[in-house]
Amino acid sequence: MALIKPRALQYFKKYGLLETIKWVEEDLRNTSKADLELLSTVDFATLELDREGNAISVITVRDLIASEPEWAAKLDQEPFSGENIATALKKLGELFGDGETS
Repeated sequence: MALIKPRALQYFKKYGLLETIKWVEEDLRNTSKADLELLSTVDFATLELDREGNAISVITVRDLIASEPEWAAKLDQEPFSGENIATALKKLGELFGDGETS
């Protein structure tokens, strides 16, 4: 919590977000920028797939990323390999408690 400015810390306490911030700090502190980008993109993709009632898998996540003009170029980057997307799906399952993928 040392990196959080006092004003932000007051806000988090006021709105009951302190435990969430501690959780983020503990679980994601040593995660690289590239891995955070991968996790966040895969997370958004899985939320969209779930909202549409589609299965969540490496293939469907890659297809969704490819279909989004803002995201498509990410698939040319190493962090967005199929293996890394599979790892991200597993990590998201661990973080948020639903590791089910098809």
